Amino acid sequence: MKKIIWIIYFLLMFYFFIRPMFIKKYNVAHRINKNNVFKSEHLKKFIGKKCNIRLINSTLTNILGTITDIVDDWLIIETENNGLDMINIRYITQLSEWPAKVKQK
Repeated sequence: MKKIIWIIYFLLMFYFFIRPMFIKKYNVAHRINKNNVFKSEHLKKFIGKKCNIRLINSTLTNILGTITDIVDDWLIIETENNGLDMINIRYITQLSEWPAKVKQK
């Protein structure tokens, strides 16, 4: 009987405490997508330049590469390690040009 009580306890904890955290993350991402400040017209000035890109869910990692093209809502980036990457513009939170004089580790 004790096992059933513990199982019910953990299911309730998951439903009321852990599940809302995942829903909150989704809502924040959805809100950012609705009020997207990055438009294709603004990003066209970065074509051919090496840029540092931060996405919605990437807090510790950045994408570093040269922007080659913008098609609809997709940004095509050529990175040194992975080759070509496609990123949806709706998920970009920060974009900055990488200085030419900075050396990578």
